[in-house]
Amino acid sequence: MTELTPEDHQTSEQAQLDIVENKAQKLEPPSRRWIVLATATLGALFVSLQGSALIVALPDLMKNLDIDFATIIWVLLTYTLAITASVPLLGFIGDAGLRGIRCRMFNIGFLVFTIGSLLCGISQQKYKGYDLLAFRVIQGLGGALLFSNCFAVVADKFYPYNQVGLATGIINIAFAAGTILGPVIGGATVKGSWKWVFFFNLPFGAVGTVAGFLFCHDIIYDHVQYAKVKTVAKSFDYIGFVSLTASISLLFVVVVSALFPNGKVSETSSLIGMGVAFGNGVFNNTVVLGGLAGGVARTNLTFSFIFFFQGPYSKDPLMAGILLIPFGLGIMLAGMPSGKLADTMGFRLLCFAGLALSSIATLIMPLVIKPDTNTWAISALLLINGLGWGLYSSPSASISMLCILPQQRSSSSSLRIMFTMLSQMIAIVICFKVIISGMPPEAVQELFIFGGGIDAMYLDSFMHGWKIVEWITFAITVICCFFAWFLPKDSVMAPAEPASETSTVAEDEENQKASA
Repeated sequence: MTELTPEDHQTSEQAQLDIVENKAQKLEPPSRRWIVLATATLGALFVSLQGSALIVALPDLMKNLDIDFATIIWVLLTYTLAITASVPLLGFIGDAGLRGIRCRMFNIGFLVFTIGSLLCGISQQKYKGYDLLAFRVIQGLGGALLFSNCFAVVADKFYPYNQVGLATGIINIAFAAGTILGPVIGGATVKGSWKWVFFFNLPFGAVGTVAGFLFCHDIIYDHVQYAKVKTVAKSFDYIGFVSLTASISLLFVVVVSALFPNGKVSETSSLIGMGVAFGNGVFNNTVVLGGLAGGVARTNLTFSFIFFFQGPYSKDPLMAGILLIPFGLGIMLAGMPSGKLADTMGFRLLCFAGLALSSIATLIMPLVIKPDTNTWAISALLLINGLGWGLYSSPSASISMLCILPQQRSSSSSLRIMFTMLSQMIAIVICFKVIISGMPPEAVQELFIFGGGIDAMYLDSFMHGWKIVEWITFAITVICCFFAWFLPKDSVMAPAEPASETSTVAEDEENQKASA
């Protein structure tokens, strides 16, 4: 990969955009961007939390809503499917040049997510979970509206101040916290009623919605001629969107097929269908595929240890979630400092060091962990692994915003979220097909939904598969570590002279002209 320098990034077009953006920032109170960041962080926390909190509530949902196992799995996955399939379209719209569109979509997303959570909580038993499926789609669409523009909105506000790494680091902390703490929050709320798994979102969703509509607005430039809806509609790649959506949907069918080897849906035919759809050339970006690989590695760790804690460790889903906290804690502890450091020292060293640390920790796991290994030893390895991924995640998120022009940030944010969600599905397939492939469907259902241990006759097979998944995760992490070395060496790819709270517009213009 060719190394990028500030001079490469600061083309004349970029410099002019920076001048205009720096001017506009002087018209906003300095505190506004921090309110926007707080709102975006709240959104990232609860959208990611809702994806994992439901795992603990599955037994109560099946009992109180009379849902069978096949439907409950779709209840779990439909939320992710709605987000994954819609973010590419929403990213395109966010970058289409429509007047004030990014923040408007973000704010509407908060509202839709809150309404979807309310509807999920009032699902009725007589519909046997099918109404909940529909409401989860609404909830997922709200999450997609939030996620598709989350990083872009924050980058727009923080770019002139050379604080994009710090801001994206905070959002990554929230995302990690939501993913890891989801089962804990779900377990705590479900003790009252399964409804509170959804109702828990309502007060925070209301706060985020109000704060967004009050404070989160795109800067409108008087001299800019904004795009019209008709023009945007004509330029949209409908064939590519349909192909991408079909690919994603078929991937989800593969996931469900992995859960039901004897089900009605053919796993092989689904994979063939995916190959035809991918042949359209939608996924031809090696950088994005590299990000996907990293997401698979992180999610492999999460799911493999959920199975380990609920199987050989004989824990229920709530306790399994609690035992995973060190991994999320590591990501949170390293996430914000690494993001802040990336603003001043660049990306390559942080990303490489983080992935190297995770590689070492992952290498040790299959060598030393056994069904009777001490909990503190496992927690230490999870913490170290999380610290490594935290060092990597924040700089990688900020570089995805800084190596492109401002009008491309929504698309970059959307692709990042889409491949994060896809990586979760791929990791589920790996874990189910490798770790528990030797178990009958009834035992798989018992382990995944209820936990509480694993029959001794399946223990050796389980541990053999679990170690294979850890070796796969190690190999993926090492590959990502190798490619991280080819990230920009020194560049922070921010304004050559970032705007300050006290500098004048004239000074900003002179600095930008000099850099151009």
